[in-house]
Amino acid sequence: MGLTLGVFCEDREPKSFKQVREVTTEEYADYKKAVRTLLRLPTDKERFQDVLVAFVEYMDVVADHEDFLRESRHVNGAVLKRELNTRLSNYLRAIRSFVDHSDKALSDRYGADSDERRTFRRATNEVYDKSFSYRMLEQARNYTQHVGEAIEHISYGWRALDPETRSSEPYLDIEFARDKFLEWKKLKASFRKELAEQPERIPVTTHVQQVTGCIRYLDTVFIAQQVDDLVHAAKHVMDVIAPLEGTMGRPVFYTFEAPELAVGERGNFSLQADWIPADLARFVLESHEQVQSDKEVSQEDTSPTESVLPED
Repeated sequence: MGLTLGVFCEDREPKSFKQVREVTTEEYADYKKAVRTLLRLPTDKERFQDVLVAFVEYMDVVADHEDFLRESRHVNGAVLKRELNTRLSNYLRAIRSFVDHSDKALSDRYGADSDERRTFRRATNEVYDKSFSYRMLEQARNYTQHVGEAIEHISYGWRALDPETRSSEPYLDIEFARDKFLEWKKLKASFRKELAEQPERIPVTTHVQQVTGCIRYLDTVFIAQQVDDLVHAAKHVMDVIAPLEGTMGRPVFYTFEAPELAVGERGNFSLQADWIPADLARFVLESHEQVQSDKEVSQEDTSPTESVLPED
């Protein structure tokens, strides 16, 4: 049996493959080209997910220790500082990995001088120029890479809210030491003057939150450069499985080879399956349709347009 398009019936026993039609080598080659493009999406999104995971891990440490303070539980400042520096370092590495991967991916796929790559690089420059938080954490990443821990001050306790009612709330302040960065000879020269104008202690968590918003924006720009290719690939996959409409089962290409055997004779057979990412194709098309619909609604909105970048 040659290469076959069909479905795998797994909801009933015995499980089985159901043939719909055989496909040519050329058809399968075109399909594989489309799938390679389509499968870029989950691979690319992994880098952005790494940033989100690192962000959540940092924020979880903050939230957990704020809860400890509310519950009057013991907090070990030295351990907390070490853990926060570790989480921050992981977060900063994830950001650098995301930006580098995205830039290289667009260069490899479309060319070093392509419009797609230039658009993404313009977006990264825009983020750098507009966001002090982004500039601050970029230098913090360089500092942790070449010197050591970036977070210098951890202070916590209870802060009075209203002297008359004697009410108070716990606080946990996590801060960079401005002068510690300024003493570093390799601090970026263009950033040194700006940093010198900041307070001696610079809150960390607010900058982490701001930069996460910046990376979310850059991820949107990165994916947008590939939308046409992704949609074209998704449509191709959906066209391939169109003959399976109404057939229950998991879409698949498969080959089945079995030797001719006499009655009572034993032999080996070969079964190879190539599962079709139909769910991913549907997700791409449905997401694109939703984005286009949102754009139409946005164009009808006459309110002033606001920057998509988070404000520092």
